[in-house]
Amino acid sequence: MKGINEKFDDEEFDFLKEKKGDMSWREFILKSAGYIKKKGLVDKVFGR
Repeated sequence: MKGINEKFDDEEFDFLKEKKGDMSWREFILKSAGYIKKKGLVDKVFGR
């Protein structure tokens, strides 16, 4: 997984923008976090 401060390459960024659609970044990030939480991936992602 890339560090948050690393730049996305353009392809990845376009993919994210496509997924995000009309949502604000904040909304998109919160929704993504909610989705990840629901799927129980938080522990996997953060290795807890």
